[in-house]
Amino acid sequence: MSETIISSVIICPKCKYTNPGKSKFCMQCGSPLADVVKNEKVAKLVLLDKGKSSQEFIINKKTILGKSGDIDVSGADFSKSICEFSLVGDKLSIKILQDGVFLKVNSGNTLELETGSELKIGDRIFRVEI
Repeated sequence: MSETIISSVIICPKCKYTNPGKSKFCMQCGSPLADVVKNEKVAKLVLLDKGKSSQEFIINKKTILGKSGDIDVSGADFSKSICEFSLVGDKLSIKILQDGVFLKVNSGNTLELETGSELKIGDRIFRVEI
């Protein structure tokens, strides 16, 4: 069973490497990250396969998951635009755009996600961590 984790990250302005949110220096090039604006929250969606990270996707202010969206998981049975993630401050929410996302909400409604929330999208299972 696959799981996905959403957590805060800092993108290195020099090499564009994705670092954990509490990093002081870039883990790729060693550049200091103290000058990076920490008010701008970034979340990432990490697809796990058998407990190990297999793909990472950055979630900015608005990110669409699906074959024609910002996030297209290789080999996943997704339609064009399944859902939209929105990050405002430290609040991450999901808007269901099509059937195939298994949550107890009505289509068209926006749902705020919290750490530990789990959802099934297509044939993949995701867990949220912020």
